Amino acid sequence: MKNGHNKTPLLTARGLDVNTAAGRPLFRNLNLSMTNERVAIIGRNGVGKSTLLDVLTEQTPPLHGTIQRLTDTLLVPQHLAQPPKYCPDAESAAIGLRPHHERFNTGGFSRGEQRKLALLAAKRKHPGLLLLDEPTQDLDNTGLQWLHHWLSAWSNGLILVSHDPRLLRHFTHFLVITESGCRYFKGCFEALQRDLERDTADSQKKYLHHLHTLVEQEAHNAQVTRRRQRKKNRGRVGELGRMTSRMRLNTKRSYAQCSQGKADKVRELRIAAVRDWVKATRRALTVSLPMAQLMPKLPKDNGEAIITADNLSASRNGHTCFKGINLIVHRERIGILGQNGAGKTTLLRTLLGQHPAKTGTVVTRLAKVGTIAQGASDWMLEDSLLENLLTSSNASSPETAAHLLVGHQFPLALAERPLKSLSPGERVRAALICLLAKSPAVECLVLDEPTNSLDFVGYAALQAGLKTWPGGWVIASHDPGFLQDIGVDRCVSLDGTCA
Repeated sequence: MKNGHNKTPLLTARGLDVNTAAGRPLFRNLNLSMTNERVAIIGRNGVGKSTLLDVLTEQTPPLHGTIQRLTDTLLVPQHLAQPPKYCPDAESAAIGLRPHHERFNTGGFSRGEQRKLALLAAKRKHPGLLLLDEPTQDLDNTGLQWLHHWLSAWSNGLILVSHDPRLLRHFTHFLVITESGCRYFKGCFEALQRDLERDTADSQKKYLHHLHTLVEQEAHNAQVTRRRQRKKNRGRVGELGRMTSRMRLNTKRSYAQCSQGKADKVRELRIAAVRDWVKATRRALTVSLPMAQLMPKLPKDNGEAIITADNLSASRNGHTCFKGINLIVHRERIGILGQNGAGKTTLLRTLLGQHPAKTGTVVTRLAKVGTIAQGASDWMLEDSLLENLLTSSNASSPETAAHLLVGHQFPLALAERPLKSLSPGERVRAALICLLAKSPAVECLVLDEPTNSLDFVGYAALQAGLKTWPGGWVIASHDPGFLQDIGVDRCVSLDGTCA
């Protein structure tokens, strides 16, 4: 990547080898040279984009390789450990940051306000090379417009990790990260999207090839084991000739037969399960079912409200977040809108009984509700998506599960990993698939900022799933366009000042 008016390298990386925290290889022999240019890093959720930024800023050391920085660098990470000190000025007020006394009274800034603080501090420092990891996450419209404006005028080096199409349309230089490594792409954002769609299809095929190879290897191992066992049996015949005690020989034979029989059975079951999964996923990829056929059949609507809130108010750290909320939710689609700190998350938690109401009443039929918190933090499970589908949903067979995953464009390889090991974006998608297939079926979804950190494929799949979903939903979002695209019936706008 060497365009731009200034050809002097700001950062040079040579021969980088990087692993995940769990030891999985991310990059091998990566070489990178950054001049005074603007580059966006693209890749699906969990592929290692944030890790690369940590390595380039030397917050995480590589296994091998060298990094040379010839200018001051600054990283604004995706997950903010601690917001910078609040320095009020005209710009901070213009982007919706509350005065210091209001922040103190409510126990701190909201996540969106913390993001604004960190970005504003980075702008003021004006480093030679700025690295931003998902800078639009949690930002309201005021923050988004401000970010787009100052980045469009940024004249120093910039490395950006983002899934926001509105931001990425201003870039023509991309570093595409996949499981097989990194590559450089030059072109418009629309051309990049087409390129990524081809990558997704290739990734699914490689996963199936890997599974097929695994089945063949398991079958070969089983054959080798049986051949070795036959040799052991011939050895036992030899023991008869050496007058081995009949009781001792029978004990050894019985133990060997029992142990080998159990091992063979376990191995055969494992091979059969993987073989069935390979067949199911191949058929699902060949015949992709329409989204409507993947949706559950809900029970007849009896007209009873699922959520009822009457004159509801709630407070946080002694400060009122919202008041006078009257809400009756049937199988309809309601969007919760508001600036950063308006109390959207608090409202959802109050409706679900997770946060106490200050005044008023709320009645929620929780058995009919499925929930996903921000980043699916309430889905940090040891079970995998596939295990959840086969045990807790109407997807009782590998065939049905495979069609669900392919229909929702969820990476097949990730379906076998524990939900807690997935990235927040991946986990949100997995949680939604679990809820849509849940048995008995839920009738209303309560989702908090479900589009945060989603890659392009994930965003489109989430949009298609929620648009086709036959039940109701209550969704807090900073993206009015997303709510309109999935068919919002009405919106509740909050004007409070609480996280």
